[in-house]
Amino acid sequence: MVVYQFKLGGGILRGVDARSAFENPILWLCFAWLFGAAFIRWWVIPKTTRMQRLLVLAVVGLALSEAVTFHEIFLFPRDMPGTKMALFVASLLSAVQFMPVYAKRDSETEQG
Repeated sequence: MVVYQFKLGGGILRGVDARSAFENPILWLCFAWLFGAAFIRWWVIPKTTRMQRLLVLAVVGLALSEAVTFHEIFLFPRDMPGTKMALFVASLLSAVQFMPVYAKRDSETEQG
């Protein structure tokens, strides 16, 4: 995601937004992706017992987190740098929550 931001999104953007970000309906879609990723990580993954399903859920959650990065790069105009950077940071933090700290616990119980 960081590579996408620096290669496609123009790096670290500075400045203030030209208009309110809440006028853009894509912002609400980004909030939905972030909420969906958090829901998968904190409510669905802890209840999952099979490692194969855990991997699929982690990939789906990461994809939802990355979708926010692509939305902010391609669907928000250049005159909204504050919103673009806020969405980038939110998507990065959303992806970080999927670090597999839960995998060690499950793999130890399977091995004995």
